[in-house]
Amino acid sequence: MATEENQPPLETHIKKNLPPLRGFARAFFNAQLSPEANTAPWQPPPFRKELFFFYGTLMDPATLTKVLNLTGPPILQPATVTGYHCKLWGPYPVLLDGPCGAKVKGVAFEVQSAEQVKLLQDYETKRYRQASCRIRLENGSQIRGTTFVWNSNIEELREGAFDLKDFQMKSLEDSIAEGRLSGA
Repeated sequence: MATEENQPPLETHIKKNLPPLRGFARAFFNAQLSPEANTAPWQPPPFRKELFFFYGTLMDPATLTKVLNLTGPPILQPATVTGYHCKLWGPYPVLLDGPCGAKVKGVAFEVQSAEQVKLLQDYETKRYRQASCRIRLENGSQIRGTTFVWNSNIEELREGAFDLKDFQMKSLEDSIAEGRLSGA
């Protein structure tokens, strides 16, 4: 059994004139003081594919394809999140905390890389932030995922609903007007 006399000095422990450390606490402090303890640089955990919930313009396959530079159409699954509600910031929907039973319809998409997450963050701007959510898929399964929620002044918002078909029609009209598509 270790006694106070045969324990190596622990600077943080001794300076406070505390009783000797035992067991796990002693091993922890010894490891923290060892020269090898802090030599390896911190590495972020490897990226893991993650389900994202989209409820606005990113529900549009053409928009999501463009934002993420996808080579083919994205695989989108109808989904909902509970405990949120939407308002509008200009023509764009924002997700806000809502009543417990409130549901927001949208789509789920599996993000494949950290680069895709960065592209989504850039698209959403600093007015939105990532938040964890529980996504309910059309088949009834629930999966922990991520969405973007409003991160700015709530006074900039108004009541209203986002209509995906209206957004897609406006995008098509803008493309025709800019000469990216011909009417023929």
